[in-house]
Amino acid sequence: KAASDNKEGRIQQALISIQTGQVLSINAAATLFGVSYSTLYNRTHGSVSREEAHLSKRVLTPAQERVLIEWAIT
Repeated sequence: KAASDNKEGRIQQALISIQTGQVLSINAAATLFGVSYSTLYNRTHGSVSREEAHLSKRVLTPAQERVLIEWAIT
């Protein structure tokens, strides 16, 4: 899960850099942040992350899941 969180973080950073004009192209942002061009392209055209896409099918919200994990660890 930590690796996917890190990847999602890089995707979000790349999207922000495109939106703010710090990086001028999707290809440049994909290379700079080490993410897939196609993923970045799709996100700039309205796609959402897998986690967001499946939120309605989950029994627990991400916040509830984190609380349950913390409770189980301690």
